[in-house]
Amino acid sequence: MIKAVLLSVLGGAVCGGAVTKRDSMRRDIPRWAVLSQQDGMYDICGESVRISLCDGVLEMSSDTGAYTSDEEWFVADCIIADIDRDGADNVLLHVWKKGSYGPYQPFWEEDDKDEFSEHLFIYQWDKERASRLRPIWMSSRMPVTGKKVEADDRGVISVTSTDNTVSRWYWGTWGLVRLDESSTYSQTV
Repeated sequence: MIKAVLLSVLGGAVCGGAVTKRDSMRRDIPRWAVLSQQDGMYDICGESVRISLCDGVLEMSSDTGAYTSDEEWFVADCIIADIDRDGADNVLLHVWKKGSYGPYQPFWEEDDKDEFSEHLFIYQWDKERASRLRPIWMSSRMPVTGKKVEADDRGVISVTSTDNTVSRWYWGTWGLVRLDESSTYSQTV
């Protein structure tokens, strides 16, 4: 059985420390956005990994590898699940960051690099990399607002919006595809 572990939902805890640049940046994220808190040991692709998510900063470490989220990001959720359905765990990050794109934005799109937007980033767990995370999908701005993101044991991602509607998504051949009520996807997995 494919596992899906939501590494969040403690919310609201303050991690301590002095006021920083991140504290002032945090004020630019909508008030309804929840930055979950988590600290514990998890098994990812047979490797024991410590995951700490505190005030938007994600740290992952194993005996031989380590990852810390970008200092300009606020990680709201970290989910371990087989999103691409290949039999190996992926790491899904629900991220708040400024701008819709990275350095390679489409020429036909404008990017407000001064405004925070939501993104879903999907990584393959890669034991050959020191950081362990190899990006396979780094979404531009999400088309829905997500106050909560979860994944089930089939790799279906559920995004609960600020109005409590739920949209469901699955990994297509390239990127996430929205799953609607008339879809037969759930019958073919």
